[in-house]
Amino acid sequence: MLHLGGLIEIAAHVSIHSPTLIEASHDLTAGTLERFEHWTNESVRHWQDVQDGLREQAARTESSQRSRVWQTAQIEFHDLFGMGLVTRIWGAIITARLRTRNPIATCEIASQSLARHEQTTQQVLRLLADGPYLPLENALVLDRLRRKIERWTDVFIGHLVYRYGVDEFAFDSQRARDFGEEQVRCGSNSRQDQIWEMYLLCLRTAFPGYNLPGGAARQRRTEILKAILACMPADLFLGDGLLAREGLARLLNGPEVVEGPPSRGNRDQPDDEHDDNPIRGRHDRHSARGWTFPA
Repeated sequence: MLHLGGLIEIAAHVSIHSPTLIEASHDLTAGTLERFEHWTNESVRHWQDVQDGLREQAARTESSQRSRVWQTAQIEFHDLFGMGLVTRIWGAIITARLRTRNPIATCEIASQSLARHEQTTQQVLRLLADGPYLPLENALVLDRLRRKIERWTDVFIGHLVYRYGVDEFAFDSQRARDFGEEQVRCGSNSRQDQIWEMYLLCLRTAFPGYNLPGGAARQRRTEILKAILACMPADLFLGDGLLAREGLARLLNGPEVVEGPPSRGNRDQPDDEHDDNPIRGRHDRHSARGWTFPA
């Protein structure tokens, strides 16, 4: 099962290699943005239902048992906060792609998806602040997680804010721009690679023990990741491409997976809607880099 840290790391890799997509001249795969929007909207509706159910259940539960009610709901909030990072990073990428052609362009799908997600997040934050019947320790744990995810969002969105002015997708645009200035200043060289590797190494220990919900929620996450990865240039994933070398398959948690658009060799592989791996197929791991992800 994909954990919160793994979800954030997938989004981080997409961000790191996004200039290849942003500067590309080809059109995005047909329907991928609409697919992203659809499953994001489905997720938002689910989180709104979770809030309504939580209020009702907490209100009719004895005070001694309310902590358990909130603990059950916390995993849904992990999903909400984590997918907020994904929504902001992907929204910044597709907006930046438009702005390379028109400096004042906006992407309606990106902006509307962010607005819906942010509205739901604000509702959850009010719920955490006002209750009903929320144990203080539960609220503090979730608030620390939220703030940590916001900071990591600005880390990985920083170079996009600095290069393309997509400030609206950062939590703190100045903080993101400061990160981005450092990331871009090093140029495309080994020093920049070292910065990204340092971020990723820190990220792998930043979210220990944060699970994500399975079932229908897992399917929604999978569909969103499929829509995003399908837009990335195929040469990043195939053979000795950058993302293939960086072992993204391990994050997708399967013995035989491939990241990104399907190649000739895997187009006929069945797509299992219950699979936790965003894209199935075969992946050659013999070319892994010197640093790898934990199993």
